[in-house]
Amino acid sequence: MKKFLEKYLEWILMILLILCMIIIIGSLLFFIFDLDVSIIAGLIGFVGTIIGGIITYLGVKLSLKHRDKELFLQTATKKMIELDKIYPKYKAIADEAFICKYDIAFNEGTPKRLQSLLEKYIAYAEGDIEVLYSVMEYYDIQSFKAYLTEMRFLSHKNIETTNFSTKEAIKVINDCTNLFLKTEFYLKKNYDKYKTKEGEFF
Repeated sequence: MKKFLEKYLEWILMILLILCMIIIIGSLLFFIFDLDVSIIAGLIGFVGTIIGGIITYLGVKLSLKHRDKELFLQTATKKMIELDKIYPKYKAIADEAFICKYDIAFNEGTPKRLQSLLEKYIAYAEGDIEVLYSVMEYYDIQSFKAYLTEMRFLSHKNIETTNFSTKEAIKVINDCTNLFLKTEFYLKKNYDKYKTKEGEFF
């Protein structure tokens, strides 16, 4: 029942709106004027125009929704393949950075190692930027670029001083890599949803 209401709520509301308008206008005309043929014809024409406009609006909206669904299905597979190709190298860096989290207290070379990971991450991202733009959603790619800017800033800090934060470096690598998982989840979720409804126009 809930799914039915979510799917057809707009249609139900439109029909109720039309019925209310017919009742209200008909009642006003009945009490104010004598309902001769010309008034009835005008009322029918007015209501018909409104109904036609509403049907046109819903038809265009459904057509655009159907087009967006078809376009997504056509490109989703390619996007998932591209994502699967590039994701492992970023995950490898994130995994190594995660190990550094527990290695900081025992290894003096950890900050330098993290700085090297940041530089590698940036180099990979700059080489994959066109693919990332084609795969990720707009706001995700903007977040990705912001993380890269933070990585560049951290990678140029002096590791011999307290200016370089190992925690910040690990966090930004992890947060940036999570955007790949977010994109993968979005693509698979919508692909499954649209595939299930394939063939349905409404």
